[in-house]
Amino acid sequence: MLRVKFARVLEWRRCGYLRDRDPWKFCEPSTMCNRNHIELASGYLVRAYEACGKRGALPHGFRLQSGWGEVDIVSTIMAAGALRAAGEFLKCQKLTGYSEQANSFLAQTLETIPHRELSSSELTHLILHFSHFPDRMSLLGLGNELRNRPSSSAKAIDLAPDVMVQLALFRVGFDDEMCRQGAEMRNKTFAELCMESVAYIELYKATNSPEAFRMCHDVVEFLMLRFERRKSLAERTGSEGVRPIYPGACAAFSTVLWQFSELFPDPRFLNAALKMNEYLKNAHLSGWVPPEVNGGLRGCDPLFYGDLAYSFPVWSTRFLLQALIQEEVSLGE
Repeated sequence: MLRVKFARVLEWRRCGYLRDRDPWKFCEPSTMCNRNHIELASGYLVRAYEACGKRGALPHGFRLQSGWGEVDIVSTIMAAGALRAAGEFLKCQKLTGYSEQANSFLAQTLETIPHRELSSSELTHLILHFSHFPDRMSLLGLGNELRNRPSSSAKAIDLAPDVMVQLALFRVGFDDEMCRQGAEMRNKTFAELCMESVAYIELYKATNSPEAFRMCHDVVEFLMLRFERRKSLAERTGSEGVRPIYPGACAAFSTVLWQFSELFPDPRFLNAALKMNEYLKNAHLSGWVPPEVNGGLRGCDPLFYGDLAYSFPVWSTRFLLQALIQEEVSLGE
């Protein structure tokens, strides 16, 4: 308990600094190489995995006030791919084994839990996760259940925005569910747009649709311009008088930039991806944290703002891992 109070005091002092943050602070070259960050982030996912008793499931993340959270299906899906990618990159059989156990847990979840008891976000990510398996099980039942659900309500960070739901429905054969409208960027947070960009690029790769590309390109250009001008993707002023930043959403956007740099020869995408990764690496280990969350990427910077206060979600670390591994693969180890 004393450690948690100490962490709060440090973050309170840090919050005062962040009000007048130097915009270049997190854009300077990192003092650690990508591999070190990947190892630390992988270690956080391993601790999250072991916190659930090595059953294949992972919690939503770690909160400084309450410790590890309950088992979360979406976080397990996010971590399964990240552990596999990190295991292959680091040549670590332990990480690969944990990924396989997570996949087994998810397959068992589909068999034992009625579809109606799963949230729209869980249905969406289960479809997208298992649609990549060569011997994938029938996902039509999940698609039918998801199709009858209402659109997701607005959140600071929605891990299953409407366009991602449409992508999931397309994966199970509902072609008529493809998004036909342009990306609406007004009245949306940067975090929402970052998460939508992930779905847009996947929708474009799945359909090769010019409309899907245009929607993705509009969002990417908007966020790139904002980041280049402000050196961050800080949101509007929050209730504490601080402009919050969601590093996990920024990491998700970085994965899209790396995919754009591979799909198109425009050097702006590669330059923006490199700058965003430098930003993430500096934000990754900033501030004091207890040993349990060392290597985890915080949900919100500063910590005590909104739903992600004092939180180190698994999905946030997953996108960080993906972005750093993409850089290593793209530029050569």
